[in-house]
Amino acid sequence: MRLDYHILWFEDNLTAYNIKKEFVRDIISEFGFNYIEPRREVNGRNIDTINFDQYDLIIADMNLANGDTGMSLMTKIRDEKNIFTEVIFYSSDGEEAVRAELARYRIDGAYCSGRENDDFENKAKEVIRTLIKKVQDLNNMRGLVMAETSDCDKIMADIISNSLKNDAQRDALSLFIYNHTKQKIKEKYDKQARYHRNNRIDKIIADNLIFDSDTKVRCVQFCIDQFYADQMPEHIRDTFYNNYRRDIITPRNKLAHIIEHEENGCIILKGTDDFIFNDDMCCSIRICLQKHKRTLIDIQRLTESN
Repeated sequence: MRLDYHILWFEDNLTAYNIKKEFVRDIISEFGFNYIEPRREVNGRNIDTINFDQYDLIIADMNLANGDTGMSLMTKIRDEKNIFTEVIFYSSDGEEAVRAELARYRIDGAYCSGRENDDFENKAKEVIRTLIKKVQDLNNMRGLVMAETSDCDKIMADIISNSLKNDAQRDALSLFIYNHTKQKIKEKYDKQARYHRNNRIDKIIADNLIFDSDTKVRCVQFCIDQFYADQMPEHIRDTFYNNYRRDIITPRNKLAHIIEHEENGCIILKGTDDFIFNDDMCCSIRICLQKHKRTLIDIQRLTESN
């Protein structure tokens, strides 16, 4: 699972498509995913050119151009392509008519809706919520957070590298890095000696690398403070490090390292500060990942232009 949400959409009426996709855009964003413009097809002419594996959901009008129907296309996709991605069918004939056709074609993994905007919006929201919950277990969420924070780490490394290429910035940033890593190394050395004396090898093997994510974020904050302060909004300039650590690093570390327990039907992640793993927490993390990644990309662009 990644943050981008991909939809394949069969609809020959452009006006109807444009209206309904705005509902879907809002739903996807509300659940903390990136809305990607759907691939829209008006009939089955291009089926052989579609990479179905990349789509999280298929949406289809029951009646399409050139006499094609959503049902017949999905039967072909299921039987010939062996693709079982969930699909939402809708029709101006109403939900019951869709259900009758669905029963006739015997298509698995399908949901029904009328064409009216309110009906479609409500059904789409519940279907997307249900599909997200199917893949929103702890292991999948851990994978998403690790993948997205890895992307953020790469962007931060690029920001730092670009800033070091600027002669006017290189010395100040280099000194900051030298001083900070020197202090970290001293702390690591002192801890290692203490752990050795106390035979606490478990403490050593649990330690992070010297130039970890926290150090990268500190360096980005330093770049903001020293080089880009006048180009950054105040709410980012003054709080980037603290907010990133609170919103990204702390949840990532909890997801990666602490142990899960089930209590009264809830998954509790046990640690210094226990917290409940649920839909709201997952949505909040996804929204924070999007927000901070956009900020980092903006900073990255600043470093490329200086």
